[in-house]
Amino acid sequence: MEPILLDTDICLDSIAGRDPWNVDANRIFHASVEGLVDLFISGLTFSNLFYLLRRTHGSKKSIETLSAMRDLVSVSTVDEEIVDLALNSGWSDFEDALQYYSALNSGCGVLITRNLSDYQKAGNITLMDSATFVSKYLDDADYLRR
Repeated sequence: MEPILLDTDICLDSIAGRDPWNVDANRIFHASVEGLVDLFISGLTFSNLFYLLRRTHGSKKSIETLSAMRDLVSVSTVDEEIVDLALNSGWSDFEDALQYYSALNSGCGVLITRNLSDYQKAGNITLMDSATFVSKYLDDADYLRR
């Protein structure tokens, strides 16, 4: 299976236990532990998550949580090229444009998000929410091993 980029909302669903989405998000991370998927998270997502988590968990606990997540994923870059592409993309949500171009730059063929409508300008990548990904791929783990 081609690499997958997880949007910030999917990561937050897992970390914060946001019901009911955390169940599918956790299954996706578990699939990474099992070696069934190659997950990417952009460097931007780590920054976003830290900002959100430290308000409720404090800096030390937030870093510990993000370190554990880092063990399960590769990091897609947000560099000068990605920023320029996003700035010139015409997307209404700059952060989503950064995620999209970061995913493409890392060779991701799938981007998982709960905000599919935010990625209407996305091309060259498959978009799906976590529930769809789980039902399509993880409920048939043999598919991923092919």
